[in-house]
Amino acid sequence: MKFKFLLLLTSVLFIFESNFIHAQRIWKVTDDGVQKWYYQGGDEFTAPEPDTSFWQSSYPWGRNLFCNKEQQFYSDWKNYELKDGILSLIARKETVTEKVLSWEDANYALKCKEDVVGKNEQTFKYSSGMIFSKQKFHYGYYETRFMSDAGKGLWPAFWLYAGVENEEIDIFEIKGERNKDIHVDVHCKSGCNNYKTTLGLVRKNWGDYLTTSAGWQEGFNVVGLEWQPGYLIWYLNGKGIAYWKGNFSNPMWIIANLAIPSDGGPFGPVPDNTTRFPAKLQLDYIRYFGNTPPSGKLSGYFENSPLKTSSSVLVKKKRPEFKNAKLKINSLFVTLSQQAKNSYVLTVNGNKSSAVVVEVLSKDGKQLYQQANAADDTYRFENSERGSKIRIKANGKIIEEIL
Repeated sequence: MKFKFLLLLTSVLFIFESNFIHAQRIWKVTDDGVQKWYYQGGDEFTAPEPDTSFWQSSYPWGRNLFCNKEQQFYSDWKNYELKDGILSLIARKETVTEKVLSWEDANYALKCKEDVVGKNEQTFKYSSGMIFSKQKFHYGYYETRFMSDAGKGLWPAFWLYAGVENEEIDIFEIKGERNKDIHVDVHCKSGCNNYKTTLGLVRKNWGDYLTTSAGWQEGFNVVGLEWQPGYLIWYLNGKGIAYWKGNFSNPMWIIANLAIPSDGGPFGPVPDNTTRFPAKLQLDYIRYFGNTPPSGKLSGYFENSPLKTSSSVLVKKKRPEFKNAKLKINSLFVTLSQQAKNSYVLTVNGNKSSAVVVEVLSKDGKQLYQQANAADDTYRFENSERGSKIRIKANGKIIEEIL
């Protein structure tokens, strides 16, 4: 009887586990080899409401970065829209009187270092939205597909923050009036002042603007960050655009937000009468892939998005670090995702030096699916055979994986 019970329990557990995703992974193919990462967290934004188990709607330390002289109040899930698999963070021009620190009284004194800068309850000219992950993440690959409105005084950003020793990685920051530029940067205890100017006599901050070929309001673009011990690499639509040599040892939160700067503060100036409100930062997804497989299965599937990725590329680089040899290597990102129990999608993004061929083979080697150079670099196939294998030929490399 005990043996029968164990068999039944095992069967139930197997059926239950089969409803969890296991196929979501991404490979970076370069001339030097293939790097694989495993999906460990993020959001496809397909649910009718925000995933409050993963995200919160403000910083843990308040609903405005007053030391940054920002003008917006981050509302409690009032400045967002979820529609067709897109999360829009929405900035509105409206008068809002609220407390920056919800746990303090209205007259509590806000301080920047030791200087009092105002009372806790303030009147803001704008409201806006943000998402802040409740979990921290570390080495691996981070990616989002986004579109952002143009307009003077808009400051959308996607970034990582440790909350330790001022450690921060800015995957992108954008000034709405410079909507073909992307600003990348790093911040750390020492100031990350590792960029040498002329003759190496003066050091200054590493971060800077990079100019691209298309505006962020013209279509969805994929921006990624590879974070490894000793270096960071930024990617735009699969192609390397920036490299930083250094190490961040602390895990970080994932943050996306749409801020409104002030004159005299970071990323100013303020909006003017040409800026259109409401304004949006639109996010198709946010994904984190770790260097090692997750310790457990993750529920849900990747979305079946009809969106096409823009062909925007980098057209102007300013600093020597952006010409690092690691950026000269062709990179191609191959993402395998499971859309439903037996439905798979494989997408390709980056530099293709030859045809990409995708095959699915049975355990005995029989070809179940084959396609080369799919339209929009998207391969869709059904497969229910257990133990089957996917084989991907890309840029002279062969990737094989059990489905």
